[in-house]
Amino acid sequence: FDEYAQIRPKVYPEIIRPALTDRKGWALFIGTPMGHNHFYDLWRSAGTDPEWAALMYKASQTSILDPGELTQARKEMSLEQYQQEFECSFEAAIIGAYYGQLIQDAVDQKRVGIAPMDPLLLVHTAWDLGVDDSTVIWFFQLSPAGEIRLIDYHEENGKGLDYYVRLLQEKKYIYGKHLGPHDIKVREFSTGRSRIEFAESLGISFDVVSNIGVADGINAARSILPRCYFDEKK
Repeated sequence: FDEYAQIRPKVYPEIIRPALTDRKGWALFIGTPMGHNHFYDLWRSAGTDPEWAALMYKASQTSILDPGELTQARKEMSLEQYQQEFECSFEAAIIGAYYGQLIQDAVDQKRVGIAPMDPLLLVHTAWDLGVDDSTVIWFFQLSPAGEIRLIDYHEENGKGLDYYVRLLQEKKYIYGKHLGPHDIKVREFSTGRSRIEFAESLGISFDVVSNIGVADGINAARSILPRCYFDEKK
């Protein structure tokens, strides 16, 4: 397969793989990353399967392409385009993405992989409480050196607040602060109580994060991402 990211995902499992079975055949997948699609999924799974080989050749590491040509390409392409086409970046597919380069830096600097929980540090949580969409919870620790370790994550929809409180209890972390969104104070028609009041009745006390606006929120995230370490599995 050449440029596998642009080939329909069903072609290999439904057509090619069955055809290989009777001959004990093999397959080769090559191409340019185009974000987190089926090619990305294949790349990740191949990297952990001993029967597969996963190889990445970046222009900056192979010395195959003429340095002058690469310099000229950098002038004529956006940073995201150059990272995708010449540096095999799966993170650069969305041109102008708010955090694309910062996430790529985290990958390159090995800050995406293992973020072990330190039993001596408190676990804090940050919540986005969904109504019609997903509720998301990040679990993180703050190290004395200033690292932000994203040790766990949960995303689900269609569940009540009591479900997520039980989820926290089942994880048996020693918790510090629980950071809730500004709209957690809004009272609901059905109960007459706000979600922050309901949470307190279940034993969870939230610190409410200020509503600082989209632009300031993006800048805040950009300022802390270089300090973040992510548990890739969780």
